[in-house]
Amino acid sequence: MFSENSKLVQLIQLVADIIFMNLWYLLCCLPIVTIGTATTALYAGWRAWGKKESWFKAFRKSFKSDFKRTFLAWLILLPLIGLLSLNLASVIYYEPSNYLFSLIFSIVALAICLLLSAVIFPFYARFECTLKQLFQNGLMLILMHPLRSVAAMALTWAPLLIFVLLPMTFVQLLMVWLFVYFSAAASICSWIWKKPYRALEEQEAEKEAVLTIL
Repeated sequence: MFSENSKLVQLIQLVADIIFMNLWYLLCCLPIVTIGTATTALYAGWRAWGKKESWFKAFRKSFKSDFKRTFLAWLILLPLIGLLSLNLASVIYYEPSNYLFSLIFSIVALAICLLLSAVIFPFYARFECTLKQLFQNGLMLILMHPLRSVAAMALTWAPLLIFVLLPMTFVQLLMVWLFVYFSAAASICSWIWKKPYRALEEQEAEKEAVLTIL
C-alpha cells in the first residue's frame, strides 16, 4: 500500500488534477462568451490547489461570484480581438506597403488586446476590483512587467496560433489541448506572476495597516 504522502501518490494526484481541471475548464468555455470567466476560475482553482484546498470548489465559487465583471471584460475584448484580427489580415492580404499606418495600428492595438486578455483574468482571480480598475491594472502590469506579460500572452494564445498557422499540428496535439495544456499553462502563468502579485499583496497589506492605525 502506498502512503498518501508518498511522492508517487502526490504525482498521480497532480496529474489527475491537471486533467480534470483542464476538461472542466474547456467545458465551461464552450459558450465562448464565458471564456474570460472560466479563465479567472481556472486560476482561482490553481491558487486553491497550491493551498492544498479543493480546486473544484474554488473554481465553482469563482465562476459564480466573478461572472459579471469577467463576462463583461471578455465581452469587450472578444469583438475587439476579432475585428482587429480581420483588419490586420485584410491589410496584409492587400498591399501592406500602401496601408502602413493601418498595418502598424492593427498590430499594436491587437497586441494590447491580446496582452490584456492574458493579464486581467489571472489578476482578477487574485485581486477584486471594478471593471475600470481591472483594465487599468492590466495596463499597469503590462507596462511594469512586459516580459512576464508577453510570456503569459504566448502561453494563452499558443493553441489558437498553432490552429491558424499549423492546423495539422494542432490536430496531432489534440489530446494535449484536451487533457493537459490549459491547466498546465495556468500553472506556469501563476508562477510567472507570483512575485509581482506578492509585491501587490504586501502593498495592500501596508495600506490596510496604515488605515487601521489612522
